[in-house]
Amino acid sequence: MDGSIGRFFAVLHHRGSSAPKHGSSKSRRNEGKRQVRRLLRLPKRRLITVRDIVGRKPGAVTEEREEVLRVSNDCVPYIVSQPIPPGKTLRNVVIAIVSKDQGWSSYPSDHGTYRNSWTWFELSVGSESGEKWRGEVVRNCHAHGEFKEHTVKILAEEFYEKAQSGDVLTVWALAKFPGWKNTVKKVTVGYVVE
Repeated sequence: MDGSIGRFFAVLHHRGSSAPKHGSSKSRRNEGKRQVRRLLRLPKRRLITVRDIVGRKPGAVTEEREEVLRVSNDCVPYIVSQPIPPGKTLRNVVIAIVSKDQGWSSYPSDHGTYRNSWTWFELSVGSESGEKWRGEVVRNCHAHGEFKEHTVKILAEEFYEKAQSGDVLTVWALAKFPGWKNTVKKVTVGYVVE
């Protein structure tokens, strides 16, 4: 797996101790940041937060959990949103995740990249009757032992089409193998309902 996000998500910013090495070009990431700053009228150097994107809009909801959790060889729901209110439609979901990989691996050529990282996050939408949609949000930086923040806007049309009143959004923390540890520090979910 090359670690690219794909067409479902737009990574708005990475914040950590080193510049990310990612599958997409640096110029496209920078252009995306410039467009978001123009839309929000943010200063050039300010980091983009979930509240910057959804907090100014009518119907905006921001939910946050800050608790250190270590996941190894498991899939754990880290945060579950309140249900989408009756008669409302889900719009504009943004997630910020502060997490880290275990900080070591036997693959030095992948260190500091998103290649072959086996700790990641997924987003699902559904209700007690089951999941309607689920997809990968972001992977941790491979063998990077310091916390990094990734802010991601959800672009998948199918996600929005399947979300209905009464559904909840769940952010899952995953680690594929017993030796890989996904350490989560904080997750913020912001969304707008109309």
